[in-house]
Amino acid sequence: MRPYDERLYDQGRKLTPPVPQSRPRPVVLFISTAVIGIGVLVGCGSNNGDLHNVHGVAATGAAMGGASIAVKCADGLVASTTTNTDGSFSTLARGDFPCLIEVNDGKRKLHSVATSSARVMVTPLTEQLVGALSHEIVDTADFFAKFDASFAPMVSSDLALKKRTP
Repeated sequence: MRPYDERLYDQGRKLTPPVPQSRPRPVVLFISTAVIGIGVLVGCGSNNGDLHNVHGVAATGAAMGGASIAVKCADGLVASTTTNTDGSFSTLARGDFPCLIEVNDGKRKLHSVATSSARVMVTPLTEQLVGALSHEIVDTADFFAKFDASFAPMVSSDLALKKRTP
């Protein structure tokens, strides 16, 4: 039982207690500012060998369920996984963007490009895109096998924009 407090009673009637005015404590402000600051720094950080979540969907009209996925980034590091039944996939890739993605379902290989951690689609259309980006290498599977930092400018969005700008 709480002790008697005159502020809670007025001639036998119970009143609501006064609501104290609370101010954020300096420690709470410091910690929340530090957490937000670290989040901003991490979000704006560079790609230098960081882990990136490369995720997306592989489909040829129908989902490519159970297909093997290989993600090869500009510094030549490869990550792999398998698609879910709906064709979706997600893997952590280490290295600098851009990354090439290869999907192999045993019948065909399709390729795509990831220039950021945004969702990637792997379809026959992206296969044609990679074919167009690979210039002197005719086979996209061969381009994927040889892909490293020397080929990164070929698939860089910056380079594509520079070519279009007069």
